[in-house]
Amino acid sequence: MKYFITLFFISMFINAQGQLIDHSGWKTYFDNEFFFSFSYPPNWEFHDDVKNTKCMIFAPSYEGQKFRAQIGMTAFELPPSSQNTNIKDFAETSFGQLRKMMKDCRVMVAKDVSEDGIQKFLVVANGLLNGKYVYVKQLYSIYNHVAYIIDYTGEAGIKDPYAIIAGDILNSLKPQKMTRQ
Repeated sequence: MKYFITLFFISMFINAQGQLIDHSGWKTYFDNEFFFSFSYPPNWEFHDDVKNTKCMIFAPSYEGQKFRAQIGMTAFELPPSSQNTNIKDFAETSFGQLRKMMKDCRVMVAKDVSEDGIQKFLVVANGLLNGKYVYVKQLYSIYNHVAYIIDYTGEAGIKDPYAIIAGDILNSLKPQKMTRQ
């Protein structure tokens, strides 16, 4: 019995990539305008004053780094004409805009990861963006007529110490039913 309890608690900290990550002490951001939340490590730097973005968090710096890894979060109400948009079409259109800005863009993953009645689509790619070779993970979601885009941008071509944690941050996105008056 003791063995099973220990395994249960260890499994609570193992992420989808099979790595042991301690999420205790993580902070949670909750947005009162678009009713979503996500969690992030306490040593990541939070900013909610970035133009055209709900918020951004920056990973800690590390030696030899050329580009500081970051996560950006955007949310907006869908216009009435596109409220029946499926998640794949939304992701393809949205990622298409980024793809136009990335030189030599290579998509490695593009898949539906919808769960619990919330449409979600993951795109993972790399390429040149603003003169830097970057790795991008974008999670698109549609729920209750609101579109959400949370994305991670890190330095590609190196052993990125934050790529796994970034996946956990993206997976922590939880859109919630809006109860506006």
